[in-house]
Amino acid sequence: MSYDQELREFREAIDGWVPVGRMSRDQELAELERLARRHPAEAKSMLEEQARLDGST
Repeated sequence: MSYDQELREFREAIDGWVPVGRMSRDQELAELERLARRHPAEAKSMLEEQARLDGST
């Protein structure tokens, strides 16, 4: 699978994420870590954008 396909799949998963029930904090962190490891460039970009936004308010 190409990077662009992986990135599209990642974004679709995030956009379509509908919480059902409630995951424990450990489960949430494990899922975030899994996604960040699978898509490191996208994760880094998202964190940098959030840091930029946090710094501008």
